[in-house]
Amino acid sequence: MLGDNQTKISSMPNAQAFDSVRDSIRTGDIVFINGTKGLLSWLITSATRSTFSHVGIACWLYDFGSSSPMLFIVEAAPAGRRVVSMSHYGQRRPMTIVSSPVEWAVYRKELLDNTGNQPYGWLDLIRIGLRELFGIKARDFYGEVCSEMVAAVLNANGFPIEYTPSPGMLYRTLLARGCEVKAITTPT
Repeated sequence: MLGDNQTKISSMPNAQAFDSVRDSIRTGDIVFINGTKGLLSWLITSATRSTFSHVGIACWLYDFGSSSPMLFIVEAAPAGRRVVSMSHYGQRRPMTIVSSPVEWAVYRKELLDNTGNQPYGWLDLIRIGLRELFGIKARDFYGEVCSEMVAAVLNANGFPIEYTPSPGMLYRTLLARGCEVKAITTPT
């Protein structure tokens, strides 16, 4: 099996500083975050044998009083589903941006309306790790993890994914089904 960043190497864009590709990122693009900056990230990458420890959905939003939009990422995190400035990650960790197979306009209301209302799925995190590490299947628990949030959006909008994947498995599934890597970033 190919590693996360070994799929169609000849068609992959070269890594560039986040600030230089920021404006090419579109609302709805899927953002995969590399690295092991903390214990949880290290556990995720180790259990899933992936370079990706996190995933979310890019979103340009206007701040009150601002004439230009700001780039955010909608993510499921231990604090629950939230919206965070993408610069938070772009300045610290490598990212891979993939074009979404689903139009943002189709799912934006549900995704943003449930921001702050979805608890984190700690047991789902363990379930995904057990499945990928040992092949053990377990039931879905209440709450959501990052890859589960993105997969649920895709599933609900005509791009079926058969199970809740890890960030790395979601990435490989999207590429295998024709989605395109738009950019690979390095911290600025």
